[in-house]
Amino acid sequence: MVLLFDIGGTNMRFARADTLASFGDPVLVPTPGTYEDAIAEAGTILLTLAGNEPISSIVGGIAGTLDVRSGTLHASPNMRAWIGKPIVADIRRLTGADTIVLKNDADMAALGEAIHGAGRAYEHVAYLTISTGVGGGLVQQKQLFEGRYSVEPGHQFLNTETRQTLEQLLGGAHLRARYHKEPKLLGPDVYRELAAALAGGIHNLIQCWAPDVIVLGGSQTKDIPLDVVRQTVASMNVMFPYVPDIVPAELGSTNGLFGALAYARQLASKVE
Repeated sequence: MVLLFDIGGTNMRFARADTLASFGDPVLVPTPGTYEDAIAEAGTILLTLAGNEPISSIVGGIAGTLDVRSGTLHASPNMRAWIGKPIVADIRRLTGADTIVLKNDADMAALGEAIHGAGRAYEHVAYLTISTGVGGGLVQQKQLFEGRYSVEPGHQFLNTETRQTLEQLLGGAHLRARYHKEPKLLGPDVYRELAAALAGGIHNLIQCWAPDVIVLGGSQTKDIPLDVVRQTVASMNVMFPYVPDIVPAELGSTNGLFGALAYARQLASKVE
């Protein structure tokens, strides 16, 4: 039995997989404000899901850049309380599980969409999530691209003079601060402007990654007119004979859990 998790700045999600083909109903809770409260609640939920059965592994993602050697979070604009904390060691202490796999949450979502969701028919899948922050990942032939650190497309500069990033332009936390209202209350005129910024970020990803498809996830995406994004990206294209498909994600808020399940399955196949 494998336990899955997806920890973000707003919510935490957990699920149990009795087989590596699917998982049960997810448990969703708001992310507590302090690390100590959050990790304690995570441990309680994971143990409850496990019951009295042995845990073969716990796999999941968290928002931010990880130091994989120490199992800690190195940087995370929306989860500052977690930076430097012994996340892997604490999950092991709280659950007793030996194998803990901690990855970037957008990487897990990218893998989920590439294998189970909107990218399943493509070989090279780029994923971009626009919610509290902006993150993303790259999956090539169903395998997650893993460099020394997780990729952070949300932190690309779209204005080198002001050092304004894609996340600062589109992330929900920044929109809330800029407009003094919840992002979902912003009107269509604002979101048409945001579509142009998103198109710039996508253009940059295409030049760097040359994917077959860009899958867009996250709560902000549903309000951004994708037809405007597609038209603007097409107008920027010079170097390639075609523009990759730009499609909405299919798995919603569970794509990180689907990605964790896929990663656990790939790990198991390597052991075999």
